Amino acid sequence: MKTLKIATFNINGIRNRLPALLAWLQREQPDVVCLQELKAANQQFPRPEWLNCR
Repeated sequence: MKTLKIATFNINGIRNRLPALLAWLQREQPDVVCLQELKAANQQFPRPEWLNCR
């Protein structure tokens, strides 16, 4: 049986911490991610970088 890996990250501002988030995602390879304190409006969310993280 495969284990489901759920992870949470208190990002405290995704635009400034995006490189740290992407490195963490690459290293941890979670199945589900819960991000807290994004501090970005929908139009400010870095979608292209986020979609290419894997």
